[in-house]
Amino acid sequence: MRARRVKYAGQRGFTLPELLATIAVIIIMSLAGLPFLLTYLPSVTLAWATRDMQSALNRAKLLAVTTRQNICVQVIPGGYKFLTGNCVGTSWKGPGTDSGGTFWLPNNITASDGGTSPIFTKFGTASQAGTITVTGPGGQSRTVSVSAMGQIAIP
Repeated sequence: MRARRVKYAGQRGFTLPELLATIAVIIIMSLAGLPFLLTYLPSVTLAWATRDMQSALNRAKLLAVTTRQNICVQVIPGGYKFLTGNCVGTSWKGPGTDSGGTFWLPNNITASDGGTSPIFTKFGTASQAGTITVTGPGGQSRTVSVSAMGQIAIP
């Protein structure tokens, strides 16, 4: 006797060779996109860190206006601080800072101010303009500049 194969209405499936071919195509496409992903991630990390530093400078400017005192943005190894006065006052402590008033940068991100820390006045202008250079993984860097009018830009 011969075994009869019974087909039910709507019963469908894929064969093993079809499944293996589909998985092979997915793997090949993933490997083709890997170099793009590896070059894209460091540049996105640097762009994010630069925007974060721009946001920090805007926060310092707003703090100077709301507290009616000069705020200096001082870059330190691994982070930055907001100091009251002309970079000789006490550290401002608030949301996002540790107990010493330091905002810490994420891993593989460094910042430098070239020796000139931006100082914002109670009017929102900058009594001392400056440029902060943000360096990301891979050694790429971007700058955030503060003009004498208090404008903060990423050129």
